[in-house]
Amino acid sequence: MGNNNSSTTESDGEHDVTETVIEAPLPVEPRADPDIIENIEGASLTSNTITSEFGEIKEVILKKSAEAGKAYVYRDKDFPAESKSLYYTSRAPSKWGDIEWKRPMDLSPNPRLLKNGQSSEDIIQGMLGNCWWLASSAAICRSSKHIQKVVPGDQVMTGPDYVGMFHFRFWRFGQWVDVIVDDNLPTLRGSLCFGRSANPDEFWLPLMEKAYAKVHGSYQATEGGFTQDGMEDLTGGI
Repeated sequence: MGNNNSSTTESDGEHDVTETVIEAPLPVEPRADPDIIENIEGASLTSNTITSEFGEIKEVILKKSAEAGKAYVYRDKDFPAESKSLYYTSRAPSKWGDIEWKRPMDLSPNPRLLKNGQSSEDIIQGMLGNCWWLASSAAICRSSKHIQKVVPGDQVMTGPDYVGMFHFRFWRFGQWVDVIVDDNLPTLRGSLCFGRSANPDEFWLPLMEKAYAKVHGSYQATEGGFTQDGMEDLTGGI
């Protein structure tokens, strides 16, 4: 399960940096080679640091890339592309043992976070039993104000500013919390196996679903719930 890139680890004095054998020159447009550099610790941030911390981490990655002449992307060590992020049971649920993690650039020739905006009709449930949360996600798509609060617009999936890092905001325990994830997504036989958009080039939903799973500790932990709880997490209880 996961990526099988050969790697070595070094330290730049502030962050551990894992380098793959294959180096990608800058700029990379699009970054189609999965054998790229991975960097930076995972982070979950409170609302008072939303903009600055996400931007600072991204700046570190871009600066490191420019200095090294290699493409760096974010790897979330707090919610890694491993089985423990998928399920909490001692044994994998049926078919989950065959899941592989892939980045959007491995799944689409033209990946986009958003393509023609969000719509409730875009949402397709996968093999994860989280229809309660998907219903809440569909509901906030009807309000641009609410969806923009949860899915910040300062994120790109292609071009020189792409760093494989995305963030989403959820209302938790009386405050907005910014949750940062990398863009490794669970797949089966080369396709997304959990929530996805009707447009195969659009990835806002599976990435937001991943961030929500991170809040709960695993994807499996989001199975079974109440739509009103999902609505509160996505709207602040409005």
